[in-house]
Amino acid sequence: MASTKIRKRDTGESGNKGEFGTITRTDADVQIQSPQIGLGATIGEDVEIAPTARIDDEVTIGDDVRIGENVVIGSDSVIERGAVIEDGVVIGAGSHLWEDATVRAGSTLGESVTVEGGAQLQDMVAVGDRSTICQETTIGARSNVRSDVTIGNYVRTGSDVTIDQDVNVGDSTEIDERTALRHSVTVGEQCIIGQSAEISADSSLGDGCEVGDRARVHGAFGDQARIGEGARVIGRSSWGRHVRIGDGATIDTSDRCRFGDDTDIGDNAEISRISIDGSLSVGEGAEVDGGRRTVDFTGGASIGPGARVTGAVTLEDGVEVGEETLVEGTPRPKSPETDHVATKLGGDCVVYERAVVKEGSQLGAGTTIGSSSTVGKRVVTGNDSRIGDNATVGDFSIVAGSISDGSTVGNGVEVGYGADLGERAVVEDNAVIEGYARVEDDGFVSRGTVVRESAH
Repeated sequence: MASTKIRKRDTGESGNKGEFGTITRTDADVQIQSPQIGLGATIGEDVEIAPTARIDDEVTIGDDVRIGENVVIGSDSVIERGAVIEDGVVIGAGSHLWEDATVRAGSTLGESVTVEGGAQLQDMVAVGDRSTICQETTIGARSNVRSDVTIGNYVRTGSDVTIDQDVNVGDSTEIDERTALRHSVTVGEQCIIGQSAEISADSSLGDGCEVGDRARVHGAFGDQARIGEGARVIGRSSWGRHVRIGDGATIDTSDRCRFGDDTDIGDNAEISRISIDGSLSVGEGAEVDGGRRTVDFTGGASIGPGARVTGAVTLEDGVEVGEETLVEGTPRPKSPETDHVATKLGGDCVVYERAVVKEGSQLGAGTTIGSSSTVGKRVVTGNDSRIGDNATVGDFSIVAGSISDGSTVGNGVEVGYGADLGERAVVEDNAVIEGYARVEDDGFVSRGTVVRESAH
């Protein structure tokens, strides 16, 4: 840049309104344009100021500063030693550039902005009033940092980043290009936020979090969370430490949800309309959707890959739902008079892969449903009941005993406590198997029969 080299022997008294525009070169005087220097301005040693620059009243400029063409520095600002201000920069009143700070061409700083030592603002950056860019931080070209923002030490942002008002970014965080941090966001230290991501208003990320490219995040996350590429997390839920949300996952929950430490949501999983206070594991491609009602988790639970939990369902602490399993909740009743019973899986229930549990069923604590089995509507099981693989239990049945692999139980059947149905047994509708009775393998119980002892 063409500039006037100003030394103290050239300026005379500080604040002389630019009346030092003639500089002696050997034996001749050469007339040059002079920058505008306001009243009370103080200029250090070996400062270079372009002739088209304007320095307003009471500005303090330290030694070895470089100021480019068409720069405007507002009143009461302080520019410390070695700072570089390139062409076209506008700095608002009361701002402070620390030693060796750099503001590249075309950037704009509002009033009372602080750019700390060694920080760099690349071309065309805008910084709002009262914001602080801390030491050794770099803000990428064409980024927009709005008012009352604090960006910590050693932060790196890509180009075209938007950081809205009242945002705080912790030390050593990296923010990739075209990412947006909406108002009142807090980002911890050593976080990595990918390209074209968006952190929604009032969200927070703890230390060491990672957010993938194109993710959309709303919520409060503990330390070391991992949110995958293209994930959508909506609803400002609270999340514990070491949470993992997979690529392409979609989570739409309310601010009443509390996801515990080590929650793990698989790739492309879909979660909506739930209530939770505990850790949750959801496998790849699984769907948990309360529909017009809510899936309620009363503690930690595990949902396998490809499983579906839909409608009004309550899953108590320790429930495991296997791969490609279907748990049907009760849909929203068509009228207030309609009887409504939510499907419930008691604590430590295990429903193995490809099983089906239909709406309104009530599985007691510790119940086990085998793989590829079907439990009909409004079935009730006692605690620690067992239904084996490939079994079928009809609607409105009550099971307090054990049903072995391949058995078929009709509608409205009662299986008493301690009763045992052997493999491939068939029990027709409305039969009763009393407590401790046994139906042998391949046994048959006709409709309405009461079994009080072993049947062959």
